[in-house]
Amino acid sequence: MNLLDLFSLQGTLFAMMLIGAWLKKRNIIDQSGKKCLTDLCINIVIPCNIFKSCLIKFNMTIFQACALLLLAAVIMHFSA
Repeated sequence: MNLLDLFSLQGTLFAMMLIGAWLKKRNIIDQSGKKCLTDLCINIVIPCNIFKSCLIKFNMTIFQACALLLLAAVIMHFSA
């Protein structure tokens, strides 16, 4: 699994959230359907997404990207 696959996986989850919000706004999903979909996401989709994201092959490029993100987070934290 490469980084593009990981972004695709996250994009799919985001698209599912947008579709769910749209269906709720159109009153296609009622309160019991909302609870059912919430349980499905929390108990099935998110754990599977986390597990699949851990299957990425680790290399130095990923390490450098994570280090850069960590550095940016630290800079943003202390500049605020």
